[in-house]
Amino acid sequence: MRIILLSVACAAAILAGCDFTVNFDSKKANSNTPPTSTETVNETQQPVETERVIAKGGVGKEGQSLRGDDVNQTISQPARVLFDFKQDAKFLVVQHTLNAYEAYNGKVPQTHEAFMKEIIEEHNITLPELPEGHKYVWDPKEKKLFVERPVKR
Repeated sequence: MRIILLSVACAAAILAGCDFTVNFDSKKANSNTPPTSTETVNETQQPVETERVIAKGGVGKEGQSLRGDDVNQTISQPARVLFDFKQDAKFLVVQHTLNAYEAYNGKVPQTHEAFMKEIIEEHNITLPELPEGHKYVWDPKEKKLFVERPVKR
């Protein structure tokens, strides 16, 4: 079973085009304050209600035009599955890198800035591009990467 999981992880990393070089000898961030932003402002300066969803396949900008409530969804489903798989592969690499970081340091990055620097930038991970108005948010208490986005109504 472990061999299968390792094979899937390696295949996902290769498909995502990520570098698996691990180097944890970096300076640690001093701040222990997690990001808590729950409201953003749109162009007209009106508050926008937001929600947080776990960063996984389907949150990225790529493939969003294929999502809808019409008959064409049946036709576009294979393409959506491909886009979602590519995004999931990148998030799998993030999780693997985070697990290695935590094993080496005994803790996860304590701020969003530290997460982006020590996990994403230092390991050359390219996160999926997000649609306008969406942003990545690292939560050290839950040890998860989220996407904060406007609430769908």
